[in-house]
Amino acid sequence: MTLDFPDYPISKENTIQVRKAKGKGLVGTSRNLQFDKFYRGKLKEGWTISSDIIDKTPGGFFSKESMERSLYYNLGVKIDDISSKTSDRFQFTLEDSSQAWMGFCHQLYQGKSTNYDIFNKLDFSKGKFQRSDFKTTLISLKDTVSLPWNLELTYERETPKGIIQTFLSEGMAIESGQLSNGIETILISPLFVKGKQIDENQYADIIKIVGGYKFVLNDKTLGIVDLYNQSISLKDPLDKNNTLVAAAATALLLRNR
Repeated sequence: MTLDFPDYPISKENTIQVRKAKGKGLVGTSRNLQFDKFYRGKLKEGWTISSDIIDKTPGGFFSKESMERSLYYNLGVKIDDISSKTSDRFQFTLEDSSQAWMGFCHQLYQGKSTNYDIFNKLDFSKGKFQRSDFKTTLISLKDTVSLPWNLELTYERETPKGIIQTFLSEGMAIESGQLSNGIETILISPLFVKGKQIDENQYADIIKIVGGYKFVLNDKTLGIVDLYNQSISLKDPLDKNNTLVAAAATALLLRNR
């Protein structure tokens, strides 16, 4: 996979491959994260809880919608509105020779869909709404007087044609966010996967697929995280924010574990 970041020169010296970031473990278990240079870290798993709530009488018991669904039910077709919720918590550490961070992460996904059960033979769902909130609090383990940094990344969108059809027509939901300590704010924006290469400098357009994120402070790109190639790239190896950006990028890699 190749990301679209023409304004960001990447060198192998500044790119860190990350291993052991994929896959979920049992609650309370830990594993070491493997960085091929500069950093070391550890993941500790937390709770992942999912629930589905069925509303069998949307709009009220005597509403027109409820009456129509009762009619379909008598004909052998069940139609239910379902609200889904998944909460995922985990924590990790990342450190180098000068700095160490502990990150506390919480991913909350909410979705609404309509489920159809036709004659107990055909069962399918059609998505109607998606919302995602990802939050991480990064606390320095070596500088006890510094303020914590809070990362927030979110999106929400309607999907009246269903999640799959919306993806095919619009691409992935676009997230944006920030990393802030209340004094400085690093903006986080998505990077997209490039399409099929036409020639050396041109790529064909494809559906928007988010492949990573870049971290920008005062119009200067500090680094990127590549979700597909499981790597972190830093623009300036001597920048004082490097370990912080690497920790934030690690949080995003672990979110998709």
